[in-house]
Amino acid sequence: MSPKNRVMNVLRCLQCNELSAAAFICEILQSQDTDYATARSTLTGNAVQICKQLRNDKNSHVETLSWASAVMREELCNEVSELSLAKHSLHFNATTASMDQLESVFVDELAQKMQAIGPGLWSFAMALLDSRGGRRRCMSSTSVFRPFEQDEMDLGEFGGDDPGPLAERDDEESSDGGGPGKRPRKRQRRANDRNVVLLTIGWMGFFMKSMCVPEKAIEVLAHAGLSISLSSIHNVVTSMSKEISSTIRKEVRTLHAAFAYDNFDIAFNTAQPSLENRSSFVSATSATVVPLHGVDDSNCHVLRSSAALWACDPRNTSPSSFPLMNEMRSFLALHKNDTYNRTSDLTKHSPRNAAFAWHIRSILVHHAAGFRQFQDNLGEPESVLRIPIHKTTQIPCRAMNIKQSTTDGNVEVLDNLFRQGGIGEKGGPGFDAEHDIDMSEHVIFIHGDLLTKERVDTVRNSRSIENTPKNRLQYVIFLPGLFHYKMACADALWRIYIQPKEGREDANSLYQHIGILRPDETGKMVSKPGFRRVHDVVHHDLWASMLDCWRLEAMRRNSTWSDLDKFASSKPSWELIETMSYHIVNKYVASTKDLDDAQEKPQTQRDKSTGKHKYASQMTRFLTNLQFNYPKDLSHIIRINLLCNPTGKVFAFRAVDWLVERNNLYTKVIFRGGGPNGSLDHIIKESPLIEVYRNVHPDMTKTIQKLATFIKDKYSHTKKESRGALCSIPDQLSAGIALIQEQKIVSDSEADMGSMLELEAEDFFD
Repeated sequence: MSPKNRVMNVLRCLQCNELSAAAFICEILQSQDTDYATARSTLTGNAVQICKQLRNDKNSHVETLSWASAVMREELCNEVSELSLAKHSLHFNATTASMDQLESVFVDELAQKMQAIGPGLWSFAMALLDSRGGRRRCMSSTSVFRPFEQDEMDLGEFGGDDPGPLAERDDEESSDGGGPGKRPRKRQRRANDRNVVLLTIGWMGFFMKSMCVPEKAIEVLAHAGLSISLSSIHNVVTSMSKEISSTIRKEVRTLHAAFAYDNFDIAFNTAQPSLENRSSFVSATSATVVPLHGVDDSNCHVLRSSAALWACDPRNTSPSSFPLMNEMRSFLALHKNDTYNRTSDLTKHSPRNAAFAWHIRSILVHHAAGFRQFQDNLGEPESVLRIPIHKTTQIPCRAMNIKQSTTDGNVEVLDNLFRQGGIGEKGGPGFDAEHDIDMSEHVIFIHGDLLTKERVDTVRNSRSIENTPKNRLQYVIFLPGLFHYKMACADALWRIYIQPKEGREDANSLYQHIGILRPDETGKMVSKPGFRRVHDVVHHDLWASMLDCWRLEAMRRNSTWSDLDKFASSKPSWELIETMSYHIVNKYVASTKDLDDAQEKPQTQRDKSTGKHKYASQMTRFLTNLQFNYPKDLSHIIRINLLCNPTGKVFAFRAVDWLVERNNLYTKVIFRGGGPNGSLDHIIKESPLIEVYRNVHPDMTKTIQKLATFIKDKYSHTKKESRGALCSIPDQLSAGIALIQEQKIVSDSEADMGSMLELEAEDFFD
């Protein structure tokens, strides 16, 4: 029997029983009678096909779509109402904003929750985004949202505003038993806006705050609905500042963290000073907490060595063991068995010369055209103690209105930092036995500049008779600021080679080379060049000089290699380049008369004439402690924490005091605020947020090539019998010895950590 005949028989049967087809189907679906189970299962199993047929029929098309739309609206409204409830943690409250909302992927979490709680709303939103057929993506119904991954993010995802009383009324109504589907549609739309759209608006408001957008501009955008209000932004700052304070305490209480601090000076000027409103100059202090790398449960006991170090400290009036060695003769054993500067095998190069040769090869590979293919062969220089590659995290502390340049100021700074970190001495003033951690048995690493070291030493010398370890500051292990040491070296080079007027007219002088490297800044270079200019000039001049040495060495081996381009076109082997680099070291670098003797002489003699002998003295003391006085395991921890790596990349290690100076730049320049916010209180309030708020190097190839050509034309590296120099560089060792014998003070400000060379923003590029 054909399907049509079967259907006709059923219809006649229904007619005989006075049942319409619609009534028959509704009865089967509505009844729970088990006799209808098979028929009901057949209908429900083919519900989609039945709805499609009704939609495709021209007589029922309009009514079917109208019904489906109404059902969909109700379902979506229910899902939106559910998402707007506070229990799902999608509300943004400015007064309780936390770091997690910035650092975690908040929008990604929102999408995941939206997909789980409101699958219909999620599908509807995705369909609208993909509504253009030509650009529609293929996504199955079971597709799972994949969060967007990003290696490094300045601000993170964050947003929204406090839903206020409206959300509270929504919660109250839902608890009264009223169905969420019966709420006014207007309220549903508002809930959706607050918990979805304003997430981005809240993020935008905080982002504008971090970029120092004028408050007037933020107010305009807030009135336009594109940002949260200024009061909400200030609440966010307050809340997150408190959150970071908790993070500081959590990290410091482990006693596996170091402190680094430095002073910063800031002027608050007024356009028209008056008796009521005067310009002011403030000297404050910034600090940061740096978690120690390489310290875990297996070796954390090494840091509990405060008592052992004090027992042999020369300051101890009743030492229980032999005092620490603090004289330079302790290095005699190292010089006798020096395996770095010398080699017992004459067929091999010393590690020092091998390091020189690597740097010379690096200059050729990176700064000469035609040699980039050797980058893989170049590799890395041989290391003495390799610090594992890791990304250093820091937690900026709250800035302090303390003048750190004084002796008492350093004591106040340390006490303030310990209060911020929740550590102290058990039984001491202000110690909270319930929450604070006793630090009396531990040593604490302190990073700082030369001035800080001298002030801390003064305090330790004057307090050596105190009864408690904290009052004696015996917990302090001071780590010298290597960035300031580098600044001092740059300043010394400037004083020797650039500042003197004599010899500037000599064609081979550094001043003449500056005319090519920085033709518009020759005047600046001899007055107040700043650290970055001197640093770059020294490097660029060295690169150009070494490239000319490569040219001479290549031409010595083959007269047809008259320049580096011809040498590169000959396709030399890496073995040949290595051999040539050692010849360059022996001929142009390590061939200076009595070089080894000069290097072995005390650093104070060399640095006295340039006003930097205090750096040499302090560095010698530090190296003495590191090599002879500290326990071996403690010395190892110190060595791998002398540098930090803000980016976690190879060749990206920095001195820890560089990190503090960069924080100072953000604190007093970039995020200092203006107008009514231009105050010390504002800076102190927002100083912990500088990491939350948050480069390219110029191509110097052509400039260095131009300087190399100039050096070539002047025969700078070729000996000429009849040529003389307009001025010779004075022997700084002899000058230093003479000054030491005469007991002269070179500079009253030599302890000012290289203040002659000012720091600028470009000094702190990652």
